Amino acid sequence: MPSFNHSLIQARLINKLSRFEQYNVHSELTLSIDGKDYVPDIALYPKRQTDWFRDTIKMTEMPEMVIEVISPTQSINEIINKFEIYFESGIKSCWLVEPFPNIIVVCHSPKEKQSFSSGDVIDETLNIRFHLKDLFE
Repeated sequence: MPSFNHSLIQARLINKLSRFEQYNVHSELTLSIDGKDYVPDIALYPKRQTDWFRDTIKMTEMPEMVIEVISPTQSINEIINKFEIYFESGIKSCWLVEPFPNIIVVCHSPKEKQSFSSGDVIDETLNIRFHLKDLFE
C-alpha cells in the first residue's frame, strides 16, 4: 500500500521524467504479462500519438522502463521477483527507489545494476539523467 513518502517520490519522479520528450510517462498502468496483471508505480513508453477515442485497460505492449518505489508494506524480495518477470517480458530497465535511505537502483538485467545515493541518476540505456537531490529535498 503506497504511503505518504511513496506518493511524493512517485509524483516527483513523474515530474522529472516528463521532461524527457522522447517518452510518455504513465502512473499505475496495468501490464498484462502471461495472463497475470502487474502494476508498476511508473512506466515509460516511447512517445507516440494518444488515441483519446479508444483507451486500453491492460497493456500487452511492454514499456521501455518501469519504476517501483518501495513502500513500508513491501519487501525487497517482492520487487526483485517482479523485476525478473519484467526483464523476461522484454522491459529494458527497472528502477528500485528506496525513499529511505534515498537510493535509486537502476537495473538493466537481474545481474546488471547500479546504485545512486548522490550526484546524478543515470540510465544510459534510456538516455536519462537528473540530479538525485531533486527527488529527496
